Amino acid sequence: MRSVFAYAIAVFIFTVIFIGAGFVVAKVITTETVPSDEKDVSVILSELRQVMRSSEYNVQAYLIPSTDTHLGGSSRRVSYVSGFTGSNGFAIVGETKAAVWVDGRYYLQADRQVDTTYWEIMKSGLADTKSHEEWMRDNLPSAARVGLDPNVFSPSDFDRYSKYLSGYGHTLVSLPENLVDLVWEDKPQISLSELEVQQLAFSGQPISEKIERLRSEINNMNGEALVVSTLDEIAWLLNLRGRDFSTTPTFYSYVILTMNDLYVFFHKDRPVSESIKDHIRTESQTNCIFDFTYETFLNGLQKVVSETTKYIVIPSDGNQATFERIPSERRSVVSGFSPIARLKAVKNNVEAEGLKNCHVRDGVAVIRYLHWLNVTIGSETITEISGATRLQQFRSEQEHFKGLSFGSISGFGPNAAVVHYSPTQETNLEITTEGVYLIDSGGQYYDGTTDVTRTIHLGEPTDFEKLAYTLVLKGHLAIDRAIFPPNTRGAHFDGLARQFLFQEGLDFAHGTGHGIGAYLGVHEYPPSITSAAGSPGFVENMFVSNEPGYYEENSFGIRIESIVQVVKFEGKPGMRDFAGRGAYTFHSVTMVPFHLKLINTDLITKDEAEQINAYHREVVETVGDLLKEQDQAAYDWLLEETQPISSTML
Repeated sequence: MRSVFAYAIAVFIFTVIFIGAGFVVAKVITTETVPSDEKDVSVILSELRQVMRSSEYNVQAYLIPSTDTHLGGSSRRVSYVSGFTGSNGFAIVGETKAAVWVDGRYYLQADRQVDTTYWEIMKSGLADTKSHEEWMRDNLPSAARVGLDPNVFSPSDFDRYSKYLSGYGHTLVSLPENLVDLVWEDKPQISLSELEVQQLAFSGQPISEKIERLRSEINNMNGEALVVSTLDEIAWLLNLRGRDFSTTPTFYSYVILTMNDLYVFFHKDRPVSESIKDHIRTESQTNCIFDFTYETFLNGLQKVVSETTKYIVIPSDGNQATFERIPSERRSVVSGFSPIARLKAVKNNVEAEGLKNCHVRDGVAVIRYLHWLNVTIGSETITEISGATRLQQFRSEQEHFKGLSFGSISGFGPNAAVVHYSPTQETNLEITTEGVYLIDSGGQYYDGTTDVTRTIHLGEPTDFEKLAYTLVLKGHLAIDRAIFPPNTRGAHFDGLARQFLFQEGLDFAHGTGHGIGAYLGVHEYPPSITSAAGSPGFVENMFVSNEPGYYEENSFGIRIESIVQVVKFEGKPGMRDFAGRGAYTFHSVTMVPFHLKLINTDLITKDEAEQINAYHREVVETVGDLLKEQDQAAYDWLLEETQPISSTML
């Protein structure tokens, strides 16, 4: 029988970026328990294959991505058919065989969850793992038809699969229905929340100014319309927030912006008040059209195509179904990141100030939690789940708190070694003094989104645990003190983070950093710190995570994550400014101390010790007043935990 694990619905609203060392650490955006009476995997596969064989579809293989119609969230279809609940999986069901692909974050999770009687686990990134195409090459019958739902594939993926398969005499076909949905009798319905206006006091920019900049970009591309399907981009553009997803304040919708009109496509069953429409009309200062619904989006797109003559601009993260509705000679596909993603990545002054402010309050909550752990351990049982629940309580007491930004990754001992870990009743370990505890968590606030990871040991760490922690910390500090010209690429900083681990033959299988939204997605791209090409460089007021780590399988995991802001470097005597381009550095807005007990001072330099001390002084100065107001004992504990340290390096 299929194991009863939590669904990991990762509604990241971002394109997952493959890098040489893996993926950026994913966040479990919301969890729903799989019903205990769920169908057995063998039954699901049998029913799906029966539909595949029917005369109506007649396909010999079916491709199932984890993405939804917006190519950013999780449809849970991979989870349903395979039992694998990670946020990023891909499944292919053939006539007699089936395979599910997972990346480095999920190797251990897939081993636990997937029944290999029916599924082959394909671990992406390992040298002997076949690609999707190679697996189909070796397992399809001659002249096979391979089916997919064009609503959940990008045009580039469709084109890649189609060309490869045709080279072996096979055909890729778009099907009018999603075959998994046809056999999924009790598929959960999407949630439709009421919408709320993100006031200018928090957004910092009216819709009209955003539209003006976008229309200028559309015009520069000889275009006449821009299709917007990425949910956080729509929320940002319209200065609206929703709760269709429990931890990301976005909502199901589409937008098409033309040179004269703004088409907004709300779900037909969504309760949209006239005040919300009035907000859009008033703040956009353009003609707004609400005639079409979410369900009739493609009809609205056809209307725009028929009434315009120039290019229709389509971001590369749009789906194949949208692509097929626009004549080839009218398509202008944006390579890389969309115009909105690039604008959204650079926070305006109001957004930047809000992100700094919310991290102060969030830091208070995390410090109170760490103090509570230290004084409570041994006197009562604390588990991964109960600990995460207590942290949520501390966050809920902060001003402007709206909820979590993802399900907390609360992992003790061997569970901390699972990069993308979500505790369940089956895996829930007690937090004790006998191992490393990793807590990766974040909050949503009206003025920003937070994401912080700290790793601690409530007992006596081993020498190797201290070595690993110190090497990770040294990489974290190297990024923090980096000085660079504008538009420096993320790959440069990725190397800084890994250099000390590399010297000991160690590494981590995920990216080093991701952007973060202003009361939006906990993952936002650009910016990013990865070895991948294509990400635009860093400029002032970008915010990105700094999160190197190390994971010892079945033993412990370490990650240190702070959100840092790109700021101007004030300079030092005699320093040049990159030929007038200006010098920049990172400044941490996360205000939570490092764990001194895990630092091997024999391995840190004098400058690194002072960098740690300076950061700890800033933490105390920044959160001190609010922390004392809420919890004097936690403040006293913070003072003890941030005592100056010295290098003992020989």
